[in-house]
Parts: sequence; C-alpha cells; structure tokens
Amino acid sequence: MGDMIKCGKCQSFHYRNDGCADDRLPRKIANLDTSVSQETIDAVPLHIRKSIDRFVEYGVPVGSFLWAILTNDLFGAIQRADEISLSHLHEICAYVYNAVPSSCWGTDEKVHAHCNKNG
Repeated sequence: MGDMIKCGKCQSFHYRNDGCADDRLPRKIANLDTSVSQETIDAVPLHIRKSIDRFVEYGVPVGSFLWAILTNDLFGAIQRADEISLSHLHEICAYVYNAVPSSCWGTDEKVHAHCNKNG
C-alpha cells in the first residue's frame, strides 16, 4: 500500500497512492445525527469518516478494520487497525454509535444486509 502521508488538500492521512478521499466522495452524509459533537466528528480521521459515510449513504463495503467496528468485533478491530486508526478508536466508535443508523451496524447480518440493500 505504501506510506501514509498527510494530505495538503484535506488535511487527513491516507496512503500515498490512494489519492485524496475528498475526490472520491461526492457529498456528505445527509442525515447525520446531531447528537454527535463536532469535536468528535473532527477527531475521526477523514479517510475513516468518509468510508463510514459512503457505507451508510451508498452501501459501499468497508475494509476489514471498519467491518470489525461495525460488527462490534473489538478484538478484530484492534488486530486490524493501523497506528492512526488505533489512536482514534474511541472517536471512531463514538461516531458510529452516534451518527450511523442502528439498522446499519451491530451485527454481521445487519452490515451485510445494508450493503446488499444499497449496492
């Protein structure tokens, strides 16, 4: 995959060869739950937040780390996390808990069903 770099465009970290996450997401999630604080939202690395938003809005499957988060597999998430994701694990979980509809996460079946329904 290559080295993680801080993007000058979006100020987030991503793999050098992946390009900017801002270029791959046409719009933000429309029905974001307002109970999640802007501080929590801002603490989630942008590439992670955009992956979660794409999953919720379009049913785009996520990688193994976020799949573990969405299916409540804490040990799997820790095992699969890179350094950045691991250091923001609390904020990522808070974002999912507060901003992602409960019908989209919690069990493997719910996550699969959401991907199949939207994609």
